[in-house]
Amino acid sequence: MIRNFKTKSRTFQEIKEECLQRKIIFEDPDFPASLSSLHIKVQPTVITQSSNFIEWKRPWELVRHPEFIVSGATRADINQGILPDCWLLSAIASLTLYPHLLAKVVPMKQSFHEDYAGIFLFRFCQYGEWVDVHVDDRLPTQNGQLVFVQSGTGNEFWSALLEKAYAKLNGCYEALAYGFPVEALCDFTGGVGETFTMDRAPHDYWDGISRAIKKGAIICCGIKGRGEKETAVGLVEGHAYSITGVVKLKFPEKTVQLIRVRNPYGKVEYTGPWSDGSTTWNEVSEEERKHLHVRAEDGEFWISDKDFRKNFHLVEICHHGSEVEIEHRKKNVWISESHNSMWLKGLNAGGSRRNREFPLNYQFFLTLLEEDNVMDVCHGCHFLLSLTQKHRRKLRKIGIDFVPIGIYIYKAVVPGKKLTPQQLRKEKPLVDIPEFIARREVTMRATLPPGNYIIIPCTESAGQESQFLLRIFMEKVQPHQEPKPLTVPKVNPPAADNFDMEECFLQLAGKEQLVKADKLQELLNLEIQKCITDTTAVVKFSMESCRVLVSLFDIDNSGQLGYEEFIHVWEFIKMSLKAYKMCDVDKSGTLSSTELPMALEHARFKVGKLMQRLIMMRFSEPNLTISFDCFVCCLAKMYAAFNIFNSLDAAGTGTITLNLHEVSSIYHRCCA
Repeated sequence: MIRNFKTKSRTFQEIKEECLQRKIIFEDPDFPASLSSLHIKVQPTVITQSSNFIEWKRPWELVRHPEFIVSGATRADINQGILPDCWLLSAIASLTLYPHLLAKVVPMKQSFHEDYAGIFLFRFCQYGEWVDVHVDDRLPTQNGQLVFVQSGTGNEFWSALLEKAYAKLNGCYEALAYGFPVEALCDFTGGVGETFTMDRAPHDYWDGISRAIKKGAIICCGIKGRGEKETAVGLVEGHAYSITGVVKLKFPEKTVQLIRVRNPYGKVEYTGPWSDGSTTWNEVSEEERKHLHVRAEDGEFWISDKDFRKNFHLVEICHHGSEVEIEHRKKNVWISESHNSMWLKGLNAGGSRRNREFPLNYQFFLTLLEEDNVMDVCHGCHFLLSLTQKHRRKLRKIGIDFVPIGIYIYKAVVPGKKLTPQQLRKEKPLVDIPEFIARREVTMRATLPPGNYIIIPCTESAGQESQFLLRIFMEKVQPHQEPKPLTVPKVNPPAADNFDMEECFLQLAGKEQLVKADKLQELLNLEIQKCITDTTAVVKFSMESCRVLVSLFDIDNSGQLGYEEFIHVWEFIKMSLKAYKMCDVDKSGTLSSTELPMALEHARFKVGKLMQRLIMMRFSEPNLTISFDCFVCCLAKMYAAFNIFNSLDAAGTGTITLNLHEVSSIYHRCCA
């Protein structure tokens, strides 16, 4: 066996080749065979109270001739164990219907025989980027049997290892307890999810499902309820199913629309009309019955759309790739934009419209051009929004879970300009999410007339912090126009006679409407500092501070600031000034060594005495006081460093590993 094996920054192939050369069997140090890989907490909770008796065994310790895949990967290979992750298994079952997608997630040419080293590779798309996840083949067992997912073929292990790789991606097995199939489907395809409840489903929902299936969408459905209780008609409450097909049967006096559904359990089946044992099949011709009616305890069954609407609560559609379904349209390739950002307390985490901090939220421009013509009839402009909060399932290990999120769409008052706080309070959104939901992803499908709009993604409560990904899928965008970055809304500065911040900025910015550090310094020193200081001390911004501010708020990495990026600088300076004034106890216009810790804490940094001494050494004047300019420079560098660290420490462990190139890159970004 192998101990202390280094895997950081190494590829699957590099690790496997070293194992083969050294003739050792891989043991994954990043996902060990221990309770930490099973449970969110030290004490067993969701999985089983007897998990202390779990043994981790390799497939060849369980069966004589283990195989990775036997006769192809099928839905029969996915049978749920004691872990309540039917949402994941439903997604995997759906994925097996699309061999080309499955092969991307599960590389097929892996074996327990040829070049076996105890390591297996899987691929997932996390927030728009494909990542490789490798695991060893030690699996949790009790009494010589797998305790989690297992194949109906006793010596087949691809599904069990896929579940383990997904558990590693999310922190542990228990992190997979309870979820929504569309979450996993998006990780399997890089697609975007769309969800609707049956009580709000359109009257022609069956047609929508039919079109989605024809276009290759992957669809799951679920039944409301807590726990997994079987109903009188053989359905399971609180359980996730896959939709695998639809068919329309025509009779002389009626037409019946059927939906084919699969239970990932692979055994409990629906027993109502059109089920395997139903006499309603006697109404169908022998040819159709032979083609459609399969009597087998495989978990798959037919149900009429009427009974489906009555029994099922939720439908989730994963539109994979760049093809997104539009009602009544043939295949359409939508133009998509993706924007990664984060909500930060006190800066841009304004919460929903019910919160007075709502105007702090990010605003994003959406321009819709021509209406979509369908058979010479105008139906407005169709688009789809997807808002995803990142890494939250993995962060459950440190007590961080999903927060309720939602989206608002407003009509832009002036094209290309953000809504002011006054406008946001006065205007009502044109479209919004019916309710804020604590899910990884929420989606919004809408149709609006051509025009200019504002998108505001937000959390339900103000001050809730999270990284997020906003994706916009639309048919037509303004030509030759680069997408603008997500920014905070325009906030009017404190009162000053005849002062117009935007006009002042544009005068200095010139035709390109961009400023470098030197112009930013001129702008801050000549105009803005007059509006933010009421002390006798003169506020002057150094070139170093302005370079740091440009580096921190230059969202598009152009080396310059546009007006919307400059607003970020303005908000940051206001926040810094508030902490600075509050902690300048003697009103000297500077911070002393005793006032500095309070100011840092008000700016959300609690540092030790050693760090305080280092900050004083680096940023203080000869008289051992810190000016507002140096305080802003210090905070900007600290925010840059902390943001980079948090983005690299997705699991929240408090530690990261960097190579020389990464250290150099971070030093450049934080010390620019």
